[in-house]
Amino acid sequence: MFTLVDFHPPTNPLFWPGLAAFMWLFETETAWALLKTDLPGLLSAVGFQSCDRRLFAGGSLQVIHAYR
Repeated sequence: MFTLVDFHPPTNPLFWPGLAAFMWLFETETAWALLKTDLPGLLSAVGFQSCDRRLFAGGSLQVIHAYR
């Protein structure tokens, strides 16, 4: 099992300002680009199966469990 915790584009618009402020202060442009990346899709493409994603904090945080 592989577990990944990362940012995710918020599903609740009220969480965008907080995420944007955090990313602006502490992250790089790479982190902004990762918001657009389909991480479960990439994990599936390299052989992981059953990529389960759970969203937290208004959808701004994702926990992905992938199995191989």
